Amino acid sequence: MCKIVFIGTVEELKDTYFKSTLYIETVDNELLTIVDKFENPHVYFVGTSEECSCGFGIQKDYNPYQNSDEDNESLQEDKDFYEQTLKLIEIIEENTTSQNPTEFYCCWVGDYSLPAEKIQIVNLAEVSLIENFEINERVKTKFIRI
Repeated sequence: MCKIVFIGTVEELKDTYFKSTLYIETVDNELLTIVDKFENPHVYFVGTSEECSCGFGIQKDYNPYQNSDEDNESLQEDKDFYEQTLKLIEIIEENTTSQNPTEFYCCWVGDYSLPAEKIQIVNLAEVSLIENFEINERVKTKFIRI
């Protein structure tokens, strides 16, 4: 079973995001029930290069570029997921302005209609996402910048 990350934006995402190493698609068909969780009009599924969101995350006190104890294949995969997580953070930060919040939601595949268990607001003017990025299932996060 896979985790699925969704983001909601006020403006459509730039074409360059779709040409990155991330897997991004506009929500439609079976995923339409997720749209009800968003206030913003543009909702996207965002996954890693493996087309799911399981690889996203930045582990505290771990940087794959500073770890040489792992085998090359495992280390390369960690580096890829780390870079893709940084790209997701970049999308959130670039699309969050004082006028335009960005919404974020994660759930397991098939749990699209289950309600959010928690709603939180994160002010990007006060918090560094790179240092505090966590993905929790069924938590709706609204990123603002004030």
